[in-house]
Amino acid sequence: MKLYNSRGDVDYYQVQVFDGDFEPVKFAITGGQSNVINVPHRKTVSVSVFVPSSESSKVVYICSRSMILKEEESASLLSSRICSKVK
Repeated sequence: MKLYNSRGDVDYYQVQVFDGDFEPVKFAITGGQSNVINVPHRKTVSVSVFVPSSESSKVVYICSRSMILKEEESASLLSSRICSKVK
């Protein structure tokens, strides 16, 4: 999958994989052990998503969640999720 960051207020994206009921499915991505990826503003990052063969038939959605740190009295995290349906 390719992640393009057009938003100046977002630095990180979280990759998620779900079944048809939006239950999490085990997976791994390139570039590390975390599913959180740094995507600089106005840049595109390619990410490979690997699902074990025993789980591959369960995959229905691959999602990216933008992560924004809200700066106020207490630091909280705002996010929005975009999902693509796997054919």
